[in-house]
Amino acid sequence: LIIDGVATEAGHPVLSDLARRLHDHEIGVLVFRKGIVAREVKELLRALAADPEEGVPVGQLSDGEQPGRDHLTVHPVGYR
Repeated sequence: LIIDGVATEAGHPVLSDLARRLHDHEIGVLVFRKGIVAREVKELLRALAADPEEGVPVGQLSDGEQPGRDHLTVHPVGYR
């Protein structure tokens, strides 16, 4: 997991779980913009908590379906 250009500790359990969830949801990059509010973060966390195999991975959602779209941009992984 890379945050603001810096690699995080691979063995950190919380960050490792976040990296796994981002990968499972086919998310390559998350961009948080100034003005983001708790509701938008909650939408993202709720989406990441869902099993991507039981629905559509967040990285495959259209712009209008993405969580927290006012101040948060989800970019899918680039290897499709």
